[in-house]
Amino acid sequence: MKNIKIITFVVLLLFVSSFSFAQNPVRVIYDHLFYSYMKGTNTELTNQFITNFVRDYHPDVYRDNFGNDFLWHDVLTKYRNEITTSITNINLTAEYFFNTGMDLGNYDFDKDGFSVRIAPNVFIPYNSTEERPGNLFYYLPVSTLHFTNFSEYNLLKMSRDDGNAFLRSRTNNNVTNRRVSLRVYFTINDFASSEYVNLIRLLNPASNLIVLGTVYKVEVYDGTRLIGELSKS
Repeated sequence: MKNIKIITFVVLLLFVSSFSFAQNPVRVIYDHLFYSYMKGTNTELTNQFITNFVRDYHPDVYRDNFGNDFLWHDVLTKYRNEITTSITNINLTAEYFFNTGMDLGNYDFDKDGFSVRIAPNVFIPYNSTEERPGNLFYYLPVSTLHFTNFSEYNLLKMSRDDGNAFLRSRTNNNVTNRRVSLRVYFTINDFASSEYVNLIRLLNPASNLIVLGTVYKVEVYDGTRLIGELSKS
């Protein structure tokens, strides 16, 4: 009986531990991508790298301290320690999400759903929680999230009756509002993968930070009401 109790306790402990370490997706911000990139690519924290980091991300600190060797030595030490800690703490297998919007396409009567076309890139600006699909030139530094499988999610399944009711509810004065909100869930790809290496060859990593992700779920909302998930047609 004693052995049974011990085994039961061990099994329960393993279950509780597994549950404790379970991780809910978090809304992605620039820091997640930046430190994942640093960790995944094993970027060396040289003095020049730290200098460029402070200049680009903390211009006030750079302006006030760069000209003094002693002050600048303290700045380099401070930010090297902070960056090292952030790199250590970042989880490369974490799950993230971001919010965006799009217009539904025409109803596909063969597939019973609305067609969807989504661009493969999302731009996450530094020091902002707002995702900005499209033009990136008004906010730098910026990170580009590139999804190789985004185009696979191209259909919002909906019955004909529900689709007709949805469009009717969105029509006013003969104008139909097809805009919906999306919540996209994804993971970050391995930086050593051939997919990532090939992506870097095509894009210019010097112009912005490029991170490759894989989408695993896309929720669709009408305002705050969940109306479905995008599926692969």
